This record gives sequence, C-alpha cells and structure tokens, in this order.
Amino acid sequence: MLVVLICVVMGANAGNRYQVTVRTQINYVYYDEKGNEVGRESTVGVAQVFDICADTPDEARRNAESECSTMCTRSFNKNEGKKLYRGQYYQCYSTREVYDSSYVSLNQSC
Repeated sequence: MLVVLICVVMGANAGNRYQVTVRTQINYVYYDEKGNEVGRESTVGVAQVFDICADTPDEARRNAESECSTMCTRSFNKNEGKKLYRGQYYQCYSTREVYDSSYVSLNQSC
C-alpha cells in the first residue's frame, strides 16, 4: 500500500524538462523639460533561457514568462539620461517587459 502511494505521489510530480527562451522588449519613453511625454520607442532586447519542469509546453512557457517577468524586469525602470529623439535631446527612461517565448523539449523527465 505504501509503495503504491509513493508511486502515485512521484508520478504526480513527474513532468518533462523544457528549455524556454524568453525575449524581452525594451521601451524607451521621452520627456520634455516640463515632464510631458513626447514620444516612445521600443526594441526587442536580450533573450533569457530558462530550464523549466512542467507537464505541458504551454505550462513551461507560462512559468518561464512569469519567472522572467519577476527576474528580468525587476529594477529595470531606469533613467537613461538625455537621449536624441527626433532631432532633439529629451530625458529618457526605459522599462523592460516580456515580448515572446519559445520552447524546446529536452525529452527528459524531471
């Protein structure tokens, strides 16, 4: 009876390993001297790779995006200083957010 219970519990925790690549988008927001927003630009930033254990590829992607949202974007609201935007220099701040993700199954259980 104990062996069956252990197998059921272990089976419930078993999943597959996925390598999930999450790309982030960097958003630049420009302000004039009065603090009024004058424009925005975005660019795709760096890719982060996560090793995730999950039951399905969708679950792996959600978990990696959630982890990246917490880890990749935390404290990334930064002052970029004066930057050139449409021929003039403006105060610029940047933020980062999850852009997209893709996965590869590692064909290993975890």
